[in-house]
Amino acid sequence: MAGGGSDYNRDCSRFIMDIFKCFGVYLPRDSKYQEIMTPAERTSFPQQTEERKIILDGLKTGDILFMKGHVMMYLGKFGNEYYVIHQGAGFKQKKPNGDLENFDIHGTFIMPLSVYTLNSSTTYLDSLSSAVKITQGLKI
Repeated sequence: MAGGGSDYNRDCSRFIMDIFKCFGVYLPRDSKYQEIMTPAERTSFPQQTEERKIILDGLKTGDILFMKGHVMMYLGKFGNEYYVIHQGAGFKQKKPNGDLENFDIHGTFIMPLSVYTLNSSTTYLDSLSSAVKITQGLKI
């Protein structure tokens, strides 16, 4: 659900902003600014998928993942899959014959990072730009 920065529309950045607000952390409204302005420990993702997985293995539930124009909350690893929760349009998943099938969600959902973005043939895992651990302001 693209919000386009509107104060009242529900999109990925508003979803993350509202979650952290419950714990006394006030994040900027847009994902671009959440990624660069949040007082946090920031890690950029390398190009290689296996190195990306090493970074994910070091994250904790609640850390924030960014890709161009999108933000998600990391939930953890179950089996060999890394999971996130986010507000989004959907994803594509590979069918047994290798074709990609669209899943239009337009809401909040949990998914593995191994699925593909709706607008490309790249997985969410390979689209990640950075991971952020909030280091200031948490009032738990």
